[in-house]
Amino acid sequence: MTIKHMRGPATIALASALTATALVGSAEAATAPAPVPAQAQAQQAQDQAQAQQKKAWPAYIAVRKYASRDVVKVGHYVTYTLKVKNLGWYFTRNASFWDNLKDVHHHARIVGRVHASRGHVYLRDHKLIWVGSLWAKQEATVKFTVKTRRTGRMTNVVHWDGKKPGWDRTRTRIVPRHIK
Repeated sequence: MTIKHMRGPATIALASALTATALVGSAEAATAPAPVPAQAQAQQAQDQAQAQQKKAWPAYIAVRKYASRDVVKVGHYVTYTLKVKNLGWYFTRNASFWDNLKDVHHHARIVGRVHASRGHVYLRDHKLIWVGSLWAKQEATVKFTVKTRRTGRMTNVVHWDGKKPGWDRTRTRIVPRHIK
């Protein structure tokens, strides 16, 4: 049982004995802390340096988005390819980007599965989210295909954070079937 779970006057006496403090009236007189040996200080400095090295480098990525077609007829397919590249000189963990698919869902529907060459891809709330780790200068590809349902212009924007955040946009015009 630890001291914090004990109650009463015996606990105060025990706690003051363990922490080398004496109770005088209602005030505590604390003894000076014992000096830290040089070896312990060196170990503490080494631990802090290792913790600093373990911190992840900020993701230095860039994402490009491509559409297989600029103009498509209703009922036809468009394949989107997103390429993410680690531009940095270090391994980056948990790099991510998200693609706003709200306009795509308005004009089309995703057919088949969304494929990522590395990392993980999720579809949530009209967003495609990719999270993955990349070695220096390494690239990952995400592909998905949509089938158009109505005329208009599908515009969607991919965003990313990191050392140099940014965005990229694609636009695909959807025309009626009878247009040549």
